Amino acid sequence: MEILYTADSKSIFGKNESPHHRRCIDGKITGCGNCVGFCQFRDHPGYLTKELRKEHNCIKKGCNYYIPKVKKPVTTSPFAVLAALV
Repeated sequence: MEILYTADSKSIFGKNESPHHRRCIDGKITGCGNCVGFCQFRDHPGYLTKELRKEHNCIKKGCNYYIPKVKKPVTTSPFAVLAALV
């Protein structure tokens, strides 16, 4: 699943502020590193921290509106691969 970004889900700050801040479902602002997912429910769309996800029981409920954050795969340096071959 892909997160569908809305104007509210992107940075709410001006050009001089960090673009990595996100609005959570409780209205608070947090850094994107603290976010573990996104809720698309129309009554409270926004990002979720671990605490909010636990509070709303998103995983236990099997919520269809919850989209987990996609973790980037660990990339290996080409030099590390070459060193392992030698």
